[in-house]
Amino acid sequence: MLPDFETLEDCARRARAERSLRIAEGIVEGVIAIDQAITAAWQRIAALLRSRPAVSAGPAQARR
Repeated sequence: MLPDFETLEDCARRARAERSLRIAEGIVEGVIAIDQAITAAWQRIAALLRSRPAVSAGPAQARR
């Protein structure tokens, strides 16, 4: 039941706004999840690179 002061148009407008808010919240949650996954992947790559021995300078770099 609608309150006396709220018209059907007001109710529809409010429902659209609430739906838009839910959609926006879902998008934000998705972006945060993607950011966390990318950050974790970069951290794994950095750890892998740190765990490998350094590549020695080859002949081309020794001439510089």
